[in-house]
Amino acid sequence: PALGGMPGQDAQRSLLRPLLLTPRTTLEAFLKNSGYPWRVDESNFSRDATRNRFRHDLLPGLVAENPAYLDAAARVWRMARVDEAHWSVQISAALAGAQRKSGSILLPAALLADFTSALRLRLYKAVLDELGPGQTLGESLLALDALWTNASSGKALRFPGDKEARISKPGIRFRVIDRKMECG
Repeated sequence: PALGGMPGQDAQRSLLRPLLLTPRTTLEAFLKNSGYPWRVDESNFSRDATRNRFRHDLLPGLVAENPAYLDAAARVWRMARVDEAHWSVQISAALAGAQRKSGSILLPAALLADFTSALRLRLYKAVLDELGPGQTLGESLLALDALWTNASSGKALRFPGDKEARISKPGIRFRVIDRKMECG
């Protein structure tokens, strides 16, 4: 779902983007026909921001190669929202089987055994996100799943934000590492 870009609605931030898929030319024409001026935000021309470099340097080349690129990107965006809704339901149901205790979350072996790797990867990320900030990379999630599928009991992986996932016979235990306790 994340490959589809930003969502049109962000409930956590009370943010709605109703014109996300509307081409700029359509918006400009609408305002002009309605008698309203088009305003230009000069910060949109600064190449300091990644989004602006993409918009000014990369996007025109993609459209030149495929004039229907923006329509294709909009279709991918819509499909990503459908996928996001599907995975959200699956992850919520799976998280109901997690065991939370004293600052840690256990994903039981019996629960994980019934899931595809696609669901397990998303579930690992959801649990790590629940434990706090720190960007979890896909390679780390794949490494964790490899440890799980290889029954590497006793092995652990560390994640950004001082988080750890440890493989055991009962399942995978996720926790935030207390550096003070760890270092003495």
